[in-house]
Amino acid sequence: MLDKQMAEIECPGSKKRVKLDTIHLSIGADGFNATKATVTSVTAVAIGVLNLPIDVQSRLEFLIIPVVLPISVGKQDDPSFFRPVFDTLYNLEQKGIHIETDDMIIQADVQLDSIT
Repeated sequence: MLDKQMAEIECPGSKKRVKLDTIHLSIGADGFNATKATVTSVTAVAIGVLNLPIDVQSRLEFLIIPVVLPISVGKQDDPSFFRPVFDTLYNLEQKGIHIETDDMIIQADVQLDSIT
């Protein structure tokens, strides 16, 4: 689905380089009570790729769900659970994506567009 956003850069005698347009990400979190008598909700963090067509952006097979957490209802929980996710996204935004295979190098910039 990202094929239209690729630019191939030919380098004679070396690996083919593929540069993708910027990959735009959105992160959101939502919780629910697993049972009626619970004092803990289940909260999932989801990362979506906004470059995908609007009708598939929120489909489960196109989402990245890095963490599902138990959160105590009515208590101030420690937000440090989310720190590794935010740190990884920050590093991804700063460094971009660089994937090297035997015959090509794929690169893309990453931008975190929204937090919901």
